[in-house]
Amino acid sequence: MKKLIFSLITLTAAFALATAAPAETTDLIVEGVHCTGCTKMISKKVCADPKLSESFESCGVTVVDAKKQIGKISLRLKEGKTLDTVAIAAAVKTAGDNYTLQAPAAKPEVKK
Repeated sequence: MKKLIFSLITLTAAFALATAAPAETTDLIVEGVHCTGCTKMISKKVCADPKLSESFESCGVTVVDAKKQIGKISLRLKEGKTLDTVAIAAAVKTAGDNYTLQAPAAKPEVKK
């Protein structure tokens, strides 16, 4: 009986983990980022902005390639929230005129 109960609990937990959809992470490319100072300025304007951050579960800014001055904003949206790239691009510009948000790449369509 104990084995049966344990098996049911284990299967229930495994099923719950398998069906829980993880939040999707979106990466946005920013031109003009070459150091941690740049990432801090962009993070302050995007990740710490109260209006923008109410849509994020998490937000981080990193340098991808210092020589090419490419950075990345990684966003995990809260369930039911949408990405406002216009507002994010405006916030990136307020961090400094040398920062530019690249247009996000279109996601490939899944054919059935």
